[in-house]
Amino acid sequence: MSEIVGLTEVQDMEAEVKLLKAKLEKVEKAENMSKACSRIAAAVSSNQENDAFVLTEGSLPNKFHTMTGSGGEAGCCVVS
Repeated sequence: MSEIVGLTEVQDMEAEVKLLKAKLEKVEKAENMSKACSRIAAAVSSNQENDAFVLTEGSLPNKFHTMTGSGGEAGCCVVS
């Protein structure tokens, strides 16, 4: 009976090693925090092709925003 328990423990340990190797592989492939933060900051601060909510003086009005007096009672924003 001790042989069956020993075999089960070995199988359990092998399964645990397999899971740990899979986790280690994911960690090794993961992006480090500094790199991820830099990438996020660059994406947030860089110009996009369609910055619909960012307007500069003289630009066309935002298509998602209706101004007061343009048929609506008050200005509002529409998310589509």
